Amino acid sequence: MKTLRFALLAGLMTGCNVDQLFTGQGSGAPTGSPELAFSIQPRDVAAGVAITPAVQVRLMDAAGNPDNTFAGMVTIAIGTNPSGGVLKTTTTSAVPVNGIATFTDVKLDRAGSGYTLTATAAGAGTGTSNAFAVTPGAATVLSFTVQPSNAPSGATIQPPVQVTAYDAFSNQATNLSGTVRVALGQNPKSARLSGVASVTVANGVATFPNLSLDQSGSGVTLTASFGSGSPVVESVKFNITSVHHAPSQLAFVQQPATTQAGAAIVPPVGVAALDSLGNSVATDSTAVSIALGANPGGATLTGTRTVTTVNGFAFFTNLTLSRPGAGYTLTAASVGLTGATSAAFTVTAGPATTLAFLAQPHTTPAGSTIAPAVQVIATDSLGNTATSFAGSVTITLSANFGGAVLSGTKTVTAVNGVATFSDLKVDKAGTGYMLAATASGLAGALSSAFAVTPPATNLAFIAQPATTLAGAVIAPPVQVAARDSTGTTSGYSGPVTIAFGSNLSGALLGGTLTVNAVNGVATFANLTVSKAGTGYTLSATSTGLVSATSAAFDVTAPTATKLVFSVQPVATLAGTAIAPPVQIVAQDGTGNIVSSYSGVVTVALLANPGGGTLSGSLTATAVSGVATFSTLAVNKAGAGYTLTATATGLAGATSAAFTITAGAATKFAFSVQPQNTKAGSTIAPAVQITALDNSGNTATTYAGAVTIAIGTNPSGGTLSGTQTVNAVNGVATFSTLSVNRAGTGYTLSVTAPGLTGAVSAFFNIAP
Repeated sequence: MKTLRFALLAGLMTGCNVDQLFTGQGSGAPTGSPELAFSIQPRDVAAGVAITPAVQVRLMDAAGNPDNTFAGMVTIAIGTNPSGGVLKTTTTSAVPVNGIATFTDVKLDRAGSGYTLTATAAGAGTGTSNAFAVTPGAATVLSFTVQPSNAPSGATIQPPVQVTAYDAFSNQATNLSGTVRVALGQNPKSARLSGVASVTVANGVATFPNLSLDQSGSGVTLTASFGSGSPVVESVKFNITSVHHAPSQLAFVQQPATTQAGAAIVPPVGVAALDSLGNSVATDSTAVSIALGANPGGATLTGTRTVTTVNGFAFFTNLTLSRPGAGYTLTAASVGLTGATSAAFTVTAGPATTLAFLAQPHTTPAGSTIAPAVQVIATDSLGNTATSFAGSVTITLSANFGGAVLSGTKTVTAVNGVATFSDLKVDKAGTGYMLAATASGLAGALSSAFAVTPPATNLAFIAQPATTLAGAVIAPPVQVAARDSTGTTSGYSGPVTIAFGSNLSGALLGGTLTVNAVNGVATFANLTVSKAGTGYTLSATSTGLVSATSAAFDVTAPTATKLVFSVQPVATLAGTAIAPPVQIVAQDGTGNIVSSYSGVVTVALLANPGGGTLSGSLTATAVSGVATFSTLAVNKAGAGYTLTATATGLAGATSAAFTITAGAATKFAFSVQPQNTKAGSTIAPAVQITALDNSGNTATTYAGAVTIAIGTNPSGGTLSGTQTVNAVNGVATFSTLSVNRAGTGYTLSVTAPGLTGAVSAFFNIAP
């Protein structure tokens, strides 16, 4: 191009015109060799990324004109190379097309400023591109450019650790933003890293000026990363040396392990004296004391509980706990030092050695099951329940002064160290009975003494039924006792059933009617009688015992206080009686129906979304406390209707919401009347016809065909457009109607099979 500009200037100075210059004619035509030129120069680009747009080279003739016929091989290379970069290009040679050689994937691997490219071809001069820059690519890897050095524990690592980000071609990623984080990699002594561990990158470099570790150790490493999912790089190994200070705290270095009650904790519990950085201090003069911390089992800690450290460590070789439990902890203390608490541990019971009665036998009638059930436990040497014991335990009568026989299941397998005997019986009355429990390999046990009373023979009411309201619980609770032949309440535990003795009113007895006696007494806590009446009695029965009848008692009628909808109104067609009939009951304060109530109840509409009218018998006299409304109807469709019920002296009630839907279509009505219109023009807005039920509601289910025609026709006009339309949701729309003759007083009429038709209002057709 420079050659072209010089040629033009020289030509103009010598008087040649432009055409002469390009044809080589005229005075002063330039002479020389053709040369290559970059027609699309290389742009600044990131390392490893193809230069865009693609670099292009073409041949310029001696006059500086592009030679579009040139087809010689063109080769590019790096010219100026400020950073020692390498051309990462699939091909460095290209054959021109229409005189232009295109290089589509020119890449360089090293960042630098001032790069140039050169282009060469046989028979042509070398072309040189404009200068351009290669910037670093995206960061792909980190490297510790200043590795961590050996340092004392607690001291800052010097020189500061430095981490540098590089792209895929080892260029320093100066464009990286965000933070680099370092952490401990290999950490043989579980040291803690202190200092600022997350640093913002500057020109691709993160410097960590104040890192330190609190524990001595060899072979420690750091790791570095710059975001979630990024590669992690590890430093070289370095050492942290111990700096000994005076001890300031204690720590458990060997935690207490699960053990049996009464057995020494193994391995021995170990406690170390540490300095403020957590390094052990080799001292031989520190007295350390151990005590119980958390004590879930109420145990006693025994053994040597104060030990002097040796080389900074105190080991407790004979600690024991007396009771099983989960979640025990130990505490360590020493004068002048911060104490420590161990990890939680468990103490289990030892092996079973002895039996003991957990639930003793109670006084019981002869022939009745001893209740509650007798229980025997296996205990270890410290008296703890040996939950691992699952052997057989056998029960026998020991002290037996009356020649009685013990029956029931007398040998039972222990579960979690407990054997339960749920059906033991003694057949003869007597005092001072005792049971003996035995099991193979264990020391046996004797129960406490108990008595066997004479068997129960009859029932007796010891808490009589009191006068109560119908439907209310009889209070205090009725109680029936099982007695022996001497009239003494026995220890009977069988079922007792209650029922009506006298029931002149035909009432129902409610509540739990069969109850097991406890210590000879059956308590009926929730008995009710459904109807008022006088002279009621109750009878009590139990198999094998003489029954009993209660004293007479009365049941009074409750007082009505409120109304309640017992049968709610349901969705119904407009104008149709609501079915099933709505029912409203009178209740007392506890929600019982007051069957004696016979007042007048009135219903009315409350929520009235459709503007409807409630018809039918709106008042009813309650019968046995119930008012029934069998003819109620609402004439307008709508969703969310409610009824109210009122009666003199009672709190009213509101029904649940219900829906009234339109009935079947019976007739039509013009919902959009025809408007005055010019002859031949479409009547607008569109005429609409609505199908109605008997109550005037839109019959939304109607979808029949509706036909429209001229009714009154003052000018002999003709109706055009679609004249039969299917209704949609009960509405037929006629959007294309027109009349061809002017006239005053036209009407339209609509018809459909089975429905009463309709005639529109008068309208006019203008010329």
